Amino acid sequence: MDDLKYLSLKQCDVCGIFKNKVNKTCIRRITTDHLLNTINTIKNEILLKNNKQPNDKIIKMNDVICGKCRTSANNYEKHGKNVYANIGPSSSGTQHLPEIGQVTLNDPVTINTITLSIPRTVKSDKSCVICKTTKSLIDIPEMAYVDTYITHNIMIPPGGKCCQEHIDKNTNKFTKKDLAKLEIVSDTVTLNEMDTKMTFDRIRTMCSLTIIDKFSSKSKLTDGECMTYTGYNKEEFSSILNDIKSMRNTTNRDVPQALATYLFWLRTGLPQTTIASILSLGSHQKVSDYCTQIRTALMKDFVHKNLGANYLTRNDWTQHKTLTAKELFNVPDDKLVLVADGTYIYTQKSRNNTLQRKQYSVHQHDSLVKPFVVCTTNGKIVDIYGLFPATLNDATILGTILSAKNQECVDLQKLIKPDDHIILDRGFKDIISTLQTTYGLHTHIPSCVPPKQKQLTWEQGNQSRFVTKCRWVVEAINAKLKTMFRANDHVHMNVTLPHTLDDLKISAALINKFSQPYNPDSGNEMAIIKTMKQKLTKPNRLETLFMDHHIDKKRTLFTKNEHAYYTGLP
Repeated sequence: MDDLKYLSLKQCDVCGIFKNKVNKTCIRRITTDHLLNTINTIKNEILLKNNKQPNDKIIKMNDVICGKCRTSANNYEKHGKNVYANIGPSSSGTQHLPEIGQVTLNDPVTINTITLSIPRTVKSDKSCVICKTTKSLIDIPEMAYVDTYITHNIMIPPGGKCCQEHIDKNTNKFTKKDLAKLEIVSDTVTLNEMDTKMTFDRIRTMCSLTIIDKFSSKSKLTDGECMTYTGYNKEEFSSILNDIKSMRNTTNRDVPQALATYLFWLRTGLPQTTIASILSLGSHQKVSDYCTQIRTALMKDFVHKNLGANYLTRNDWTQHKTLTAKELFNVPDDKLVLVADGTYIYTQKSRNNTLQRKQYSVHQHDSLVKPFVVCTTNGKIVDIYGLFPATLNDATILGTILSAKNQECVDLQKLIKPDDHIILDRGFKDIISTLQTTYGLHTHIPSCVPPKQKQLTWEQGNQSRFVTKCRWVVEAINAKLKTMFRANDHVHMNVTLPHTLDDLKISAALINKFSQPYNPDSGNEMAIIKTMKQKLTKPNRLETLFMDHHIDKKRTLFTKNEHAYYTGLP
């Protein structure tokens, strides 16, 4: 059969499609009058279905068509007007074709079009509208269509393509330098009914979308917007979202919207009325509801995958120690090195006298509670425990954790084995003997000044530097919990204290998942370790000078400096 003959030609005379290497049999010749009449009848409808402009071209005998056009002709012959009826856009967005009797050969369908005096670019889906390349093309984002028209009064015909590098990933718009390269090929643009509606829909949608609406439609959300409001890019935001399984979309809000609202609050710590205004949520109660719902889902689905003594195996935890800590304290590969310290969360002064006394810190002269952070020397957070009263010191808190029976504390107790190492500050000196005898741990704290001694000796000072060199990471973690997530740094109302620890745990889980390990000495560790070990036994010359000359005992007579007050006279 001649009409099934495979041809070497590469373009369909009806829709203009090019033959590709995958579908080598798509181009076929027209050899029968019946097929010729059918193709001419539905030619304009095929063009509309492919988002192309109808024309008056007449298909002739021996012209060639692609497999899709041949299928359309067969469907027309089989189903007639039931398939091609009532031309115009339908409610589903598909294009209906005219009834059989409305179209005859050499009498193409009359399509309603409008010509506007708006400059336009080339109309092609085969090459980039900017650099004309034909490889690695993507669909032009809707934001780029709208921005190009609004800012430069240039219309890009529907179905256009461009290269990925021309699009700013933070805004989904053309970059400024590439936007200036757009070539205007005509001072007018002709749009059919469907193209006109599509253009106005794009403009209306982009102008009416609020920030919170964009989070429910990822295609309209840019990386820059996602980073601004949540602190994470779209890929990271999706990663958090994929872990949430226990929360479902409702008619009033989507899960991405609730997550974005909570992360925005956690990151900024702004009042809920302000957040409601910025995100166009209507009332602060919606913000509160969204935060409560997503907080529960995150604690159930997300936190345990990224925080807790048992979210990694012991072997994995032993790998999270820096080379500096390992060499300075001679830690074997299979032993764990932990750093622990408490931090402060300031609270509202309570009218309940019992609670008020537990929250008041004599040291800080303020009302507060104490979360307790345990981490490794490279900044991987094991867990956050608490909240503890302000009246307990760090040693008492650590002892409570190591003897408590709740699940989180039991997990930590199972993780710690004899001959593991723990690095602490001077506030833990009262529990050092217990850690060494009861738990068999190697403890490292800065040296304490003994009674009747005015200062540390040079040996004690040098040894203390080994500890501070490795212990600073817990202070950095405490700072990150409050600087990356400002809601943790604000004064907490007593009514919010029941979920304060949850917010801290979620913050810690986010840090574990996305933050890089601390290793400021990367590449220079061995040189620093060698220098510190060499100076461990080296006397402090300043101390020798100070003690030999008794500088601490010398007194200088005070002499009153007399001066004349300025009187304004010469």
